[in-house]
Amino acid sequence: MVDEVEQLFPGMIEITDPFAMPTIAQIASYIASTRQETRLQPITLPKAYVLHQSSLQAKSSNVRLEYIFKAEELSRLHALARQLDVNLMSVGATAFAYMLFLIGAPSNLPLCLHLQNDGVHEYTFKFEKVSDFAEYIGQVNQSIKTDSVFHTLDQLRQQPVTLQEQERLPLFCDASLLLVRKDWLQLFDLVVLAEEKEQYFKIMLEFNHHRLQRTAMEEWWSNLIRFMQFLLQQANGEEKHLNEQVTSSGGTGGSQ
Repeated sequence: MVDEVEQLFPGMIEITDPFAMPTIAQIASYIASTRQETRLQPITLPKAYVLHQSSLQAKSSNVRLEYIFKAEELSRLHALARQLDVNLMSVGATAFAYMLFLIGAPSNLPLCLHLQNDGVHEYTFKFEKVSDFAEYIGQVNQSIKTDSVFHTLDQLRQQPVTLQEQERLPLFCDASLLLVRKDWLQLFDLVVLAEEKEQYFKIMLEFNHHRLQRTAMEEWWSNLIRFMQFLLQQANGEEKHLNEQVTSSGGTGGSQ
C-alpha cells in the first residue's frame, strides 16, 4: 500500500505507519505544489473488499478503479470528498464511480476496473465509456452487491478447464468480456451450469480457504439466485429484442 501511494505521490509525505494513507488535504497540497494544472493527473484507488463483512471478515480480493483526471475535475473531487467526509485513497470503486458523476466527469472517457486475487492473478474489466460502467453498476446493484458479482465470476475462472476430467466447472476466462459486451444469454448459461453442478459453495470454500458460517452461506446463495434472476431478465429482454427485429424486418422467425 505504501509503495502504491509513493508511486502516485512521490516525495509527498513520510509515512511511518505502513497502513497510513494520505489525507485529502495532503493530496491537495501536493498536487497544488506541483503547479501542473494543465497536466492530466493519474489516480489509482486501491480498495480491499470484505465479502459478507458481518460474517466472514475475509479480505479475499483487491479491487481498484483507474480514471485519468483533469486538474479541474480533481479539484471538484477533492471538494466533494471533503463534503462527504471520505478518504479518496480508501473509497470503494462503486462509490468512486458515482463520485465521478457528481463532479460532472465526462461520461465518454474510458475507465478500467481491476480485480486481483491473492496478489497473483489480476483481471481487468474494461469499459469503453464511464457511462457504460455506471449503467452496469446501476443494473447490478438492483439485485446483488457489485463486488460479490465480480468475486463470483472470478471464482468461475479459477476452475479446471474441462468438466470431463474432474467434473468441475470449466475455466471461464472470458466472463469479464461477456459482462462488458452484455452477452446476457451466454453469461446466464454459465451461471446455470454452475448451479447444476452445485459448485458455488465448493468454490467459495476452496477459494477463501476457511469455513463459512451457515448464515453467510444462506446469504451468499440468496445473492446468487438474485443474480441469476437478473441475468435471466437480461437474457429474456435481449431475446425479445432480437425477435422484434426479425418481425420488423419481415422474417418468418421459424424455429430451428
